[in-house]
Amino acid sequence: MDDNQKKNLICVCIVALAAILILAIVSPIILLAIVAILIYCIALLIPHSLPHSYYDVGRDLAPIAIGVVAFWLGYNGFLARLVGSGPSEYYNEGIKSSANGDYETALKLYDHSIAMNEKDADVWNNKSYVLTKLGRYDEAIVAGERAVQLSPSDIDIHHTLEEAIAAKKKQV
Repeated sequence: MDDNQKKNLICVCIVALAAILILAIVSPIILLAIVAILIYCIALLIPHSLPHSYYDVGRDLAPIAIGVVAFWLGYNGFLARLVGSGPSEYYNEGIKSSANGDYETALKLYDHSIAMNEKDADVWNNKSYVLTKLGRYDEAIVAGERAVQLSPSDIDIHHTLEEAIAAKKKQV
């Protein structure tokens, strides 16, 4: 490895260290994956003549670490995580807003959560509840039906849908 390649590798290591600092706050799993990649980068600087060098460990762990990072970025939504808000954060904040009677805010938070993960029956169920509280019964029924589709055996979800239907019947 010539001096130019070593300089480039050192730059990559510095960037990886910066990423570690950022990602340590976001996710411990990502932190471990980045550390494995960093070990691999550093291992490239170690002479290969050393027995059982870090190079061997890094070479074996790097593809796994890269896979973990790719899965995490795709599953959680990189930009949302970067600013600290993923589906579960929006969902949890929606629950708090709903408990405080701020149904409009809760609805917006549930919509954000659904935009990131539209297969979460609990979010759809809570959205149905909030829409019922807001008097938007048709929308509440649609959200409740979606929740039932996603989790047909959940009795609470069926109950929320029944409440929306009953509220609409009272309105008429």
